[in-house]
Amino acid sequence: MTAHAARDERLGHRVVGQQLGLVVIAPLKADGTYGEGFGPFTGKNAVDPATAQMVFDSLKEKGLLFSIEQYPHIYPFCWRTGDELVFRLVDEWFINMDWREGIKKGTPPIRRGPDSINGMERELEWLDNMRDWMISKKRFWGLALPIWINPQDPSDFKVVGSLAELKQLATNGGEGWEQFEGHTPHRPWIDAVRIPSDRHPGQLLTRVEDVGNPWLDAGITPFSTMNYRAWKESGDQEAGDRSQESGALSTINHQPSTLNPQLSKALRIGARMAFIGAGRRAAWKPRPLPCARCSRLIRRTNSSSPLQIG
Repeated sequence: MTAHAARDERLGHRVVGQQLGLVVIAPLKADGTYGEGFGPFTGKNAVDPATAQMVFDSLKEKGLLFSIEQYPHIYPFCWRTGDELVFRLVDEWFINMDWREGIKKGTPPIRRGPDSINGMERELEWLDNMRDWMISKKRFWGLALPIWINPQDPSDFKVVGSLAELKQLATNGGEGWEQFEGHTPHRPWIDAVRIPSDRHPGQLLTRVEDVGNPWLDAGITPFSTMNYRAWKESGDQEAGDRSQESGALSTINHQPSTLNPQLSKALRIGARMAFIGAGRRAAWKPRPLPCARCSRLIRRTNSSSPLQIG
């Protein structure tokens, strides 16, 4: 019960852990070894059979060992190397989906086919039941999340809405634009850019290492293909009013005037999900922030207490 109700496991176990008031513990580092503060386990690899034996021996010494049994079961492995994998508790970024009613209102104008699949009903059911959307990933390759945080004050952060905004910040009190200019907004180039803190004059914000979840990339693809980001530059006022909500980066030329009006509306609605403006709220403690692009992004941390936003 203890192992399977641990708060660092999946959603159902995490909810039970919260209800029981279990303390969140994140023992493993990125390399799969135990971190500081875990006694003889510190530095040991979690998948090493010798580490498992240490657990058995410790339980036996305390009179808590019930039984040891080996049996085949499904376990994750790296498809590239064949290495055994473990689940690890980490900080992640989510889009808070408490605004689903707004999305549902924009769903009826969208025509889905064929009618036999009941697309409208399926979409609404999905929106009713979907949980907060995790958009971050602990990877190097991928869509670099445009979130900059103060290393000295994690509650001091800013999410940049466009390359133009990033340039303005980096060249007015920030640094690294020269190294980044001319490259695509991906790692490692974009990581060189640092921007000034509004809260702490003289301090600089650094981009988080996270990249976008692959599903976030997939969601943005239609907007990149339709050159949604360029709508503002084209003079389309209606699209321009919402262009800050889209993070789609594209070099494909497509005139917005050729779009079907209903498709245009669907794209604008979907773009609100395709890219986060800015903002973060305490873990499991919704708290709006005073920014036009700040109301949907939350961060869940592995600390035992909620992240406090000043």
